[in-house]
Amino acid sequence: MKKFLAIFMICLPLAISAQTDSKAKAFFDKTIAVLQNTPIQTDFSVVYENAVTDEHETKQGKLLLKGNKFYFALENMELFFDGKTQWMYMQDVDEVSVSEPTGKELSEINPILMVKEFRKTHMVQFDADDAATSPNRLLNLYPLDKSVDHFKVALVVKENTKQIVSIKISFKNGTSTLFSTKNYQMLKTLADSAFTFDKSKYPNVMINDLR
Repeated sequence: MKKFLAIFMICLPLAISAQTDSKAKAFFDKTIAVLQNTPIQTDFSVVYENAVTDEHETKQGKLLLKGNKFYFALENMELFFDGKTQWMYMQDVDEVSVSEPTGKELSEINPILMVKEFRKTHMVQFDADDAATSPNRLLNLYPLDKSVDHFKVALVVKENTKQIVSIKISFKNGTSTLFSTKNYQMLKTLADSAFTFDKSKYPNVMINDLR
C-alpha cells in the first residue's frame, strides 16, 4: 500500500500537467504581453523556505522592468541589464562585474523574466480554488521537462490589470521561493539609463570585465 501511494504521489504532478487549460493559457499570454509592453516598477519580498529543516529567510528588494531590460536590487547587490550587457554591483566590496549573460542565466536571477520563459516550457492551468469573480486569478504552471528541479509554479495575477501579485516556485527537495510584489506601478515611460551602470555615481568602484 505504501509503495502504491509513493508511486501515486510521483505520478500525480504528471497527470495534472498533462493538459493545458486553453482559457488559463490565454489569460497567462495576456499577462506576459503586459510584462513585455509596459514599463514596471515594484518593491518586492523574497521568502525562501525549507520544509525539511523548517527554516525560512526573507529579503526585500526593488525591480524596474522594461521589455527585456531590468534593474534589480536586493540587499547589498544591484543588477543592471540593458538588453545585452549586465552589471552586477556588490556594495560591500565596491566592485562591479560586467558580463553578457544568457537568457537562462537572466531568468534565474529575475523571477518576472523567469515567468516569461515559462510560457514556452510549462503547462498552464487555473488553480482549483480560482474564482473568475475574484480580483485575482490563480494559475498553476507545471514543467514539461520532468528533469528540472521544481515541480510547480503558483502564480497570482490581478484580473483587471494583469499585475503579478506573487510567484511561488516549489522544488522537489522540499524548498520553495515566494516572490511577492508591493507598491506595484505600471509606468508610461522609463528611461533606458535606469538599466545601465553609471560609473560616475560610483567613483571608487573596481570594474571586473568578464566579457
